[in-house]
Amino acid sequence: LDTTQPESVQQKAQAYMNANGAKYEFPIKSGDKETGIFTIKSSYTGQVNGTTMTFKHGHDSGQLELVDETTIKGPITTYKGGYGGFIATAKIR
Repeated sequence: LDTTQPESVQQKAQAYMNANGAKYEFPIKSGDKETGIFTIKSSYTGQVNGTTMTFKHGHDSGQLELVDETTIKGPITTYKGGYGGFIATAKIR
């Protein structure tokens, strides 16, 4: 959970985790190596720019930074029954 968020947002985030676990996934359908832009589903996009990955997936969004050779980390906001804020960590494979 992102403990810097208001209590109401933390409660929504905890409810999301209770219902869905600690995983957040989205399918990347295509990507452009030149621009770093990738497509999620039909109209949602993201971009890798330097050491930062940003994305928009419906009402969800995030910005993750490279913290070491194989890990990205940063805030993600998701909407499922109300906005919830998380600090996500992901391994690059």
